[in-house]
Amino acid sequence: MWPSDVDIAMTDNPTKLRELMDRHDLTREAVAELLDVKRSTVSAWLAPAGSPSRREMPDNMIRLAMLELRESRPRGPGKRKPR
Repeated sequence: MWPSDVDIAMTDNPTKLRELMDRHDLTREAVAELLDVKRSTVSAWLAPAGSPSRREMPDNMIRLAMLELRESRPRGPGKRKPR
């Protein structure tokens, strides 16, 4: 679970992905399969900042990873509780 919406907003997607990978003991290959992308895409998302191979990870991909891994996020006002 994420500590708070503020922490989520301040954490970049590669960091969130690394945390998910650590929590669920996932390899880059497993993440690529989970998200239906190439392993090289996952590696580009996780490349160090400033690296020529680095690519931004779209927000929707981290959300999809969280959904696929059944991770929960704090709900905002008006959001329904999952069933």
